Amino acid sequence: MTGHSKLRAPEHHDHELTLTAGKESFRCDGCKEHGYHMRYVCKLGGCRAGFHLHEACAQHRFGDSYQDPFKRYSLVFHKSLPSTVQDDVNGYAYVRDIGRLRTLLKRGRVLHPCCAALPKVIEAEGSVTKLRLTRKLRSPCCKCRHVKLGDRRHTWGYVSDGGGGAGVVQIHVACANDLFREEYEGARLQQQQRTRVERLKARLVNMLRGAATGGGGGVMILPQLPAGVPEESSPSPWTMDSPVVKALLWTICTVGAVITGNPVGISNFLLTL
Repeated sequence: MTGHSKLRAPEHHDHELTLTAGKESFRCDGCKEHGYHMRYVCKLGGCRAGFHLHEACAQHRFGDSYQDPFKRYSLVFHKSLPSTVQDDVNGYAYVRDIGRLRTLLKRGRVLHPCCAALPKVIEAEGSVTKLRLTRKLRSPCCKCRHVKLGDRRHTWGYVSDGGGGAGVVQIHVACANDLFREEYEGARLQQQQRTRVERLKARLVNMLRGAATGGGGGVMILPQLPAGVPEESSPSPWTMDSPVVKALLWTICTVGAVITGNPVGISNFLLTL
C-alpha cells in the first residue's frame, strides 16, 4: 500500500493524501513522532499544513496484530491509548489488550508502531561487532548512563556482542533515535558527508570513554588485558576506526531511519564509511 503517490485511507484521514518528499522535518499526526524525507500530506484547503503521516504509518490498520518478539502474546494496533494509561506514546500504538487498564498500566505493554519494524540484529558492513535488539538493558546505556530509560522504566535497546575486543556496549532505542535526530539536524548544515560521519564518530568515542570511566554513572564491561601488559600502556578499545564505534554508528542511523521514516538517512551518514 505504501509507495503509492495517492492514498485514500479514511481510518487515517478524511481526505486523499499525497506522497511527498520534503527537506524539512515534520511531526507525524499518526504516531506523533518526528519524521524526515517522505511523508503523506493532505493538500486540500486548510489541511495543507495540518496533516502529515509517515509513509510507514500508512501501512498500519487499526486492529492489526503484532507478535511481541520477546513474549508469547500479540499486541493490537490502536489509534490512541486510553486516557488512563500513562505512557510516552501519545498517538498510534500497539497495545496488549488484557481487559484491565490498571494491569495494562502496571505492565506497560505499549509499543510505538515504528518500533515494530526495528531489526533484531544490526551489523555494520565489514565489522566483527553485532548489536542485538533486547527487551531491556542489563547495564547502563552509553548515552543516558541509566539502565532504565530516564531512570524510570525498562525499554527496548541494543546490546553489542563484544566482538572486536571492545567489551559490551548498550544503548536504549530511544537514546539512539535522539542521537540520530540531533546529528541529522546538524548534518543538514554540513556540506561534506565525511564531516558528518567524523563528527558523529568522534562524539561516540567521547561518549563511550566517558561511560567507561564512570563520567555520569555508566559502567562498561571492559576487555581483559593480555598478561604482562601494563594497564597504562593498553590502547583504548574505542577509537574512530574501532569495530564497536562503527557498529554503534550503524545502529544509531538504522534506528533513527526506521523511527523517523527516513531510509535515506542511513546512506546520507554512511555513504563514506
